Amino acid sequence: MPYTSEKVVSLIQELRKLQHEVPWVEFKSNNFNRDMIGEYISALSNSAARKVD
Repeated sequence: MPYTSEKVVSLIQELRKLQHEVPWVEFKSNNFNRDMIGEYISALSNSAARKVD
């Protein structure tokens, strides 16, 4: 089911309330390198998948 804009904004607001990074959330800023962003997304996805196991 696709996320609506409101759901995405709500999710981001909830994640911003975290006190620190966790294995499936990293806080980054000012990163516009598409390759690096893709690598981060892949790494976070892998970390989240392992955390579920």
